[in-house]
Amino acid sequence: NSFCNIIMEELGLSGPYFSDNVAGVKSKQTKCKSQEDIDNFCAFLGIQSDLCSTKDVKDTQCRDFLKIDVGKEMQGALPATISSAIPSRNQKKKENKALRDRAKGKEWFNLPATEMTEEVKNDLKILQMRSALDPKHFYKKNDLKVLPKYFQVGKYLDSPLDYHQEKHLKKNKSRTIVEDLLKNAEFQQRIKRKYKEIAAKEKPYYRHKKNHDGKKRKDRKKK
Repeated sequence: NSFCNIIMEELGLSGPYFSDNVAGVKSKQTKCKSQEDIDNFCAFLGIQSDLCSTKDVKDTQCRDFLKIDVGKEMQGALPATISSAIPSRNQKKKENKALRDRAKGKEWFNLPATEMTEEVKNDLKILQMRSALDPKHFYKKNDLKVLPKYFQVGKYLDSPLDYHQEKHLKKNKSRTIVEDLLKNAEFQQRIKRKYKEIAAKEKPYYRHKKNHDGKKRKDRKKK
């Protein structure tokens, strides 16, 4: 051994790694590394154990993070976010009602509610009074006394099979029913005649005569 040590010294290979106590040095190094790992693990979890050294856990940043009460922090943060994200029961009812009002329902193939403009409103009123517009034609009685909410407006398309004269007449038609009726000469004459009849009935003489005739009829019934 002494001879080997002399040769190693001459070669410059001296040190603890080339001595007989190499195994002891390696075991000490592994023990130190394992002890540091255990100390770091205990410090991260914030616990004290017999396996740990006398390392002060309070000085570590991990222990400061572990002291934070997550429950209390979440209680202050959750209500503001949850109240804005999750709608209440009344809000859900309003949203469902708005969705239901947009369409008639499955029984009517989800007929949408059309936007009510002044032109559409006037056309619907004329359609409700269609029996007075043409007394010679019989129309079915209206189902609704008010204007409908769910309806669709169609558009008439010219057919390529129609004659040129018919296409010309269709193009001259107005966009709305009101404009079309105002352009009709027969309709204008009938409206003027009806207006004169109503104005004549509203005269004072006609009112007096009507009331006088009504009193005579009542007197006859009493007798």
